[in-house]
Amino acid sequence: MVFILLWYISAACEYSVDFSECHEATIAALITPKDCNEKKPWVIQNLPCDHQCPAGEHLDINITTSTLTCKPCQENTYNIGGGITINSWNLHRHDFSSFCYVLEGKSWKRGANCTSWHASSDEILISGTTDINNWYATDLYLFPYLVKPGKLKLIYRREVSGLGDFFIYVDNFLQYIDMKNPSYDWFTVDIPLECGRHDIQISFINYVTEKISEIAIKEIQIRGTEYADYKCLPCGKGKSTKGADQCLHCEMGSYLDKNECKKCPYGTTSLPGSGNILDCYKLKNCTELDYHYYFSECKDEKKTKIYEWNYPLMCDNNGINLPDMHDIDCGGCPLGEFYNETHCEYCKTGSYIVDSNPGKECLECSAGKYSPKILAFNDWSEIPDQFRTWCMSAENTICSFGWESRGTFIVTSPLYEPGSSIYLETTVEFVEEGSYFSYTFSKSSEANFIVYADGQVKDSFQNEALGSSQHSLSPGNHTLKWLCKHSSILSEHCSLSGIFFHGTRHGGSAACVSCKDGLISKGNQQMCTPCPAGFTSNSNHTLCIPCPSGMFSKGSSKCSQCPPFTIPDKNSEFCTLPDLLTINNKTFQTQKLRGKIGNASDYCKEDRMLKYCYGTFFGPSLHKENLFYVSFANPSEIKMPNYAKVSNMNAYAFGIFPKSSLTLTEIEYLELEDICSEAHNKILVNLGSELSLVNTTNLGFVLEYSNGDHCDKYKKFTTRIEFLCDKYDKEGWPFFSHENGCEISFIWPTIHACKFCSDNDLVVHKGECKDGKREVHYYESENCVFANNTKFVKEIEKCEEKSVIRSWPFLVLAIVSVVLIILASVVLVWIFKIKRTIVLTQAKLSSRSSAGPEE
Repeated sequence: MVFILLWYISAACEYSVDFSECHEATIAALITPKDCNEKKPWVIQNLPCDHQCPAGEHLDINITTSTLTCKPCQENTYNIGGGITINSWNLHRHDFSSFCYVLEGKSWKRGANCTSWHASSDEILISGTTDINNWYATDLYLFPYLVKPGKLKLIYRREVSGLGDFFIYVDNFLQYIDMKNPSYDWFTVDIPLECGRHDIQISFINYVTEKISEIAIKEIQIRGTEYADYKCLPCGKGKSTKGADQCLHCEMGSYLDKNECKKCPYGTTSLPGSGNILDCYKLKNCTELDYHYYFSECKDEKKTKIYEWNYPLMCDNNGINLPDMHDIDCGGCPLGEFYNETHCEYCKTGSYIVDSNPGKECLECSAGKYSPKILAFNDWSEIPDQFRTWCMSAENTICSFGWESRGTFIVTSPLYEPGSSIYLETTVEFVEEGSYFSYTFSKSSEANFIVYADGQVKDSFQNEALGSSQHSLSPGNHTLKWLCKHSSILSEHCSLSGIFFHGTRHGGSAACVSCKDGLISKGNQQMCTPCPAGFTSNSNHTLCIPCPSGMFSKGSSKCSQCPPFTIPDKNSEFCTLPDLLTINNKTFQTQKLRGKIGNASDYCKEDRMLKYCYGTFFGPSLHKENLFYVSFANPSEIKMPNYAKVSNMNAYAFGIFPKSSLTLTEIEYLELEDICSEAHNKILVNLGSELSLVNTTNLGFVLEYSNGDHCDKYKKFTTRIEFLCDKYDKEGWPFFSHENGCEISFIWPTIHACKFCSDNDLVVHKGECKDGKREVHYYESENCVFANNTKFVKEIEKCEEKSVIRSWPFLVLAIVSVVLIILASVVLVWIFKIKRTIVLTQAKLSSRSSAGPEE
């Protein structure tokens, strides 16, 4: 009964199957019916994990027998039969490891100023490089484990202009070697692998020259790491037949037929990605737009103009002849090159040429001047070795054609799928301040032309049909990229007729230029020699001389005056504060807080401060995720090798910030060698390399440091520190106050911000005069200190003792006494008179009383 039910379901219903992960050598299958009377899914358990399916088939289940089987992939889907495909190099960067080596003497040194295999984009992995004129090697390692016989499949392109060997080892045995000439074709390598663990090593060895030498890997497949694929994947681009293990995207002029690309019949062509012979169409007749010319080397002051068909050729040239070759005058060489009998060469280092016509020679550059080098590209008979070119479709797969040479210019092919991106890229080392690159272009109205420098967009042209542009670059290696992005119209194109790099390490020279202040030349030099810090150049730029008194130089520059109230250090390399700082009639003691120039503050030598000082800096001072280190007018080199940093300038203050918090998108920084360092996501930033301002405030004084590292494209970091008088805090501490754009402010309470007391600031107390002497005590007011750090000063001064009679208290007492005596006398007289009057009155009354009876 169950068998009949299963047969009925399998015959009448469609269903989907989902498999679990393998557990204890078994898997389970979830069966989900579709459009069936029975809608409830069910599970079949205890199925073996090791059922194998070949590439092009996926694991399935026979519902009738509840056993595993394999089912072919449908058209336009594919799989590799259980394995790993690495074609997104950012997504899979942890699936492999890579190292680089440089030959030093007779031994290879790992990681010595070199770059290993790395992603140039998400789609391409390229070998690295090192300094020119060195042997270089890089290894890529994978350690797969195969559960069934499989293979290693690798798709690569060899872009080597000089020496270079490409090797593949499996378990320390050489399985593949390529020492062929350069080719822009993609090659596929298939190496069988047995079951078990394997060590796969992919190596490239090369002698580095000025020309680009590299291997580009598009995809690595390792088949056999799983017994079977559970699903088939849709073709992202291209097409496939039933049971295919890959999707084929046929190139222009071909079509897909039974899992292979076949060429269209003679006289016809097709668009890329064609899937049928019916997609082939008849070619139009060729015209003068379908060929170009280039020139041979010069001979006897003549060169041959040679014509050739464009490639890819999108027309029928049957019966059409190219113009005849013919000789013309050689004409001038590119900038910085001279004519050497048969060809143009660069002038030797230190010499230059203004007129590059035949018969003209390079001139020596005199003392006090230099001849900067340039690289000029305006002969496009072929893509120069310094450049690499490729194309990416809208689906992020590789197209066939990049930029193509047309003799006097290079151009993108008009035949690309909609959204295709065609790249031209080079890496150039610039050595001069003020270096720049320029170019001239044209394009069709629909195409978008974008120029990048180190990954940042410099130009983007959409509406302009032609033009030119120039951009400055700092010294160092810069990767420059020109992108033509096609839309949906087949006739689109971009072209470049001239690309120029000025201030490069390599190339020729077309000028002899005076050295700048702070630089000198003895003659025949590509670059001027910088004067050391504390020196500048003489007027002829032939000799370095010390800076005059009161001035300083950081090197490679003219001498500058220190800001008011500051002085140069003893070597005239930077500005600092005197031991006693006097500003606006206020004097501050600074020596102990600053310390000896180039050494830690005197306070930092105390045991209690060992954890709170770093060289000449106080810190770290914390604010959110940021760490700050601040010196007191005592700059020094920042030595923290665990952190990447923007520059190597000496600093008065610096900070350690998360890289994500800074807008340093246009700024290069010195990266760490160890990408696994815990500090890899942080960056060390100079917050001020010059002491630019000293001034007083009501409560102390203020310092400003300027010319730090860039905080954005246009501004640099500055630091402002307000020192506040605090008589109870010795060294104090720099507390973060606020941030205003690129200016970071601190408040630093310290006794060293208290001025020396003047006469008007003193509180005076005088003692009693005894024996012609008395004590006088002078006390500090609230905002001043004595130079000797005492709280008061006691002095003995002479005084004159005054007579008691002459003293004003005595005189007052005498006057009061006299007044009182007079008042008392008056009262007594008055009382006496009153009493007398009373007595007389009583006497009269008594007399009258006696006389009365007698009468």
